Amino acid sequence: MTTLPQAKAEINTTFSAIHFPTAMTFAGFTDPSGDYGFLLMLKETGVSTISIITDPIIFQAYKPRYEQLISDARSLGFKIHLINQMDWKYRLKLIGLKNPLQTIIPPSFSKILAWETSWMQLYASYHPDFLSVLAEPSNLNFKMRKGLTESQVNTLIGSLASTVKQISPETQTWVDLQPQYGIVDYYVGKSAAFIPNLDGIGWDVYDRDGYAVLAEVMPFAVQAGKLTGITETWRWPLYAKPQYDLPSNAPVEAGWFKELYNQTLAWGVTPSLFNPFFTNKFVLLDPMPTEISRTAIQEYADNLKFAVDLNNRTVIFSAYQLLVTGA
Repeated sequence: MTTLPQAKAEINTTFSAIHFPTAMTFAGFTDPSGDYGFLLMLKETGVSTISIITDPIIFQAYKPRYEQLISDARSLGFKIHLINQMDWKYRLKLIGLKNPLQTIIPPSFSKILAWETSWMQLYASYHPDFLSVLAEPSNLNFKMRKGLTESQVNTLIGSLASTVKQISPETQTWVDLQPQYGIVDYYVGKSAAFIPNLDGIGWDVYDRDGYAVLAEVMPFAVQAGKLTGITETWRWPLYAKPQYDLPSNAPVEAGWFKELYNQTLAWGVTPSLFNPFFTNKFVLLDPMPTEISRTAIQEYADNLKFAVDLNNRTVIFSAYQLLVTGA
């Protein structure tokens, strides 16, 4: 019979927010001069932590910008959460694919481990307060064309967490999972509870469809002595489909934060992290571009910076601010 580690003492929620202008490939379209203003806007919500989510290849391409963002965030009193997310275009290029439909021999597990280890060494060198060593392993399988097993994913997570601790022992190490969408993520959500040097198991939650699974795996993480929380969230499909991404649906999006937070409490879990993704909607309710068009994305990026400069605040901003501050 497997014995669980002793549960941690009572915890409080660290409310966070993703810095959207530098999230993933969006960093290639947004003006760096707007990064600080976006930080100031997020400061108004009352969050204590800024999440920087990007593929390490993108991070290295815009390294001076990310380093300035980290420095500015710290100067404003923010804690830093770095998230090792994977952008499919960069990963396909990394393994030699010129298009998503091309057939290719996937990289070996040892090669994946070597790549990820080098990136963890880079991220850990910034001594973040939180570091998600791997986000959504099921996506890694898809993007790398590699059918990693639960055991291999656990080995990868454990090795990366150990690498971080060797460089930055004070950094909390996390893995971010989507158990409701990927079978590998679901099983890792259970077995990760026994990975040494891993402090937290996070869940990327975008719909109620995952509630049944989360009601099972989140309390399990707590019982196993791990921190647990919401490492990404928004209300699907209100950001993803043009027919739903409308200003008139903003109140529904605004209500999602409190609903999800209260739902975790109902499962007997106080999330130690809570981290909304589409913080662009804190200032701008224009529909986000769904087409892969540089012109459309650039126009949206310009409008986003203009909204920040005008000090726009939406009902979604107000709802999250209310949850964070309890006012």
